[in-house]
Amino acid sequence: QFTLTPGGRYYFDLSAMDIPGTVNTGNIFGATSLPDTTLHYVPFTYAGTVNAYKLTSATATTEEYAEQNKYAHSLFVADYVVTHTISWGGLNDEGLIFGKNYASGGVDYTLRAPSVGSNSTGLGDSRRGVPQSNEWDAVLNKNSGYIQNWNKMYLWGQDVSSVDASYRARRGYSSARNWYSNSATGSNPSLGFRPVLE
Repeated sequence: QFTLTPGGRYYFDLSAMDIPGTVNTGNIFGATSLPDTTLHYVPFTYAGTVNAYKLTSATATTEEYAEQNKYAHSLFVADYVVTHTISWGGLNDEGLIFGKNYASGGVDYTLRAPSVGSNSTGLGDSRRGVPQSNEWDAVLNKNSGYIQNWNKMYLWGQDVSSVDASYRARRGYSSARNWYSNSATGSNPSLGFRPVLE
């Protein structure tokens, strides 16, 4: 879809997108701060084309859904969690879980959370989200360096936990592959919004 080289860094101005939560200036656990806390220059890595599913509503993702709905699409992934101390519900209220229109440089994008799997398998760096054709793992499978600054900071994903319908999936913190779930109303300084641009 683009003639850009995967792995390149691009800056997007998200200052007018009304992203709720506390701007990421790091946290007490040692996470890395955004380089520009005004959100005028938010760095994203171009991950190229991934063959993965996304969600359009709060759903526990089945393998059948993932198989029927995965498709090739180009993604930019933010290099940092942009805001934290915001619940999944709070982000969803602003349309940021499943997608908000965003235009930059004459190109129309969707700004949203990535799909991350409704459960997980394996441990540590060999952990994977289930279904495995989620966007988070698809990007990491291409190149683990395409997702940066995951240490000590979780991000909300789109998926509902397949174990508890009131919980939502999150990734990161102890390893890029780490999968965990949390109440959709939960909010703390180690959990936030890391957008993708499709």
